[in-house]
Amino acid sequence: MLAFISLASVLALSQAAILPAGVSAASCVNYPFCGPSPDDGAYLVPGGAAVLAAQKAVQHQHYIASIANPPVVPGLDAHNAALNAQLGLMGISAGQPAHQAALARVKQQQEEIIAIQNSLF
Repeated sequence: MLAFISLASVLALSQAAILPAGVSAASCVNYPFCGPSPDDGAYLVPGGAAVLAAQKAVQHQHYIASIANPPVVPGLDAHNAALNAQLGLMGISAGQPAHQAALARVKQQQEEIIAIQNSLF
């Protein structure tokens, strides 16, 4: 069994050094992946840069949407208390403006993603 394993490994190693006709070890160091890397290839394809830019924009939108921590602003609690008191006098529930703002942000992000998708066609 040991002889079979050693013979199989010798055959495998001897076959690894053989390159097909027209391919040299100097021109293709990473055989069988002789072309440009995936990052370089996107810029060589017509429209590839636009696709990569769109991907980055969508990834950024997803990152912005995932941020749950609001910024720390001095006096924000007092401002929110005064705002909620005024909204109560107007008959509007305290969380409604924040909810409407969150809905508007989501709608804006969806429209930006749709605009990116439409720009690719």
